[in-house]
Amino acid sequence: MLSPIRTTFHNSVNIVQSSPCQTVSFAGKEYELKVIDEKTPILFQWFEPNPERYKKDEVPIVNTKQHPYLDNVTNAARIESDRMIGIFVDGDFSVNQKTAFSKLERDFENVMIIYREDVDFSMYDRKLSDIYHDIICEQRLRTEDKRDEYLLNLLEKELREISKAQDSLISMYAKKRNHAWFDFFRNLALLKAGEIF
Repeated sequence: MLSPIRTTFHNSVNIVQSSPCQTVSFAGKEYELKVIDEKTPILFQWFEPNPERYKKDEVPIVNTKQHPYLDNVTNAARIESDRMIGIFVDGDFSVNQKTAFSKLERDFENVMIIYREDVDFSMYDRKLSDIYHDIICEQRLRTEDKRDEYLLNLLEKELREISKAQDSLISMYAKKRNHAWFDFFRNLALLKAGEIF
């Protein structure tokens, strides 16, 4: 059970303390639980590789008994009515599906749909050719027994074949429709933090 949070005052500054320190384990590492401000926005993410599997006027977010993702969003919007709830989305959505997203925003004033293509991530972009070149140089500097020849040959081939139009890390991930696509843009959204709203 979480311990109650108590507030103490020191030099007219509100200091929030939790005792004892609460932690959560993720991937074998312990992280301290932090209290977030009651106005801190919540961001959900839904990247849909197959929006055509939904009805034409349906919000293209899975909502089944086993996977009630859309219900999770709407319940959060009801419970946290004073908090902004963002839904970071990507996919080849139809006009009707985008209209369904707009209706969701109207139904819940604190819900905001954030389309991936509307967010400027350019400050995090790198040319694929630069990334490949850096890894190739790193591999060549290694001794033969530590060098990954397969990776080296693969990247040299990719570097020769890359076109200027495709020489963008962000563009490459935007075309994917798998977990790498989802994970990459989730990480960029975390870097943007509150600016994404």
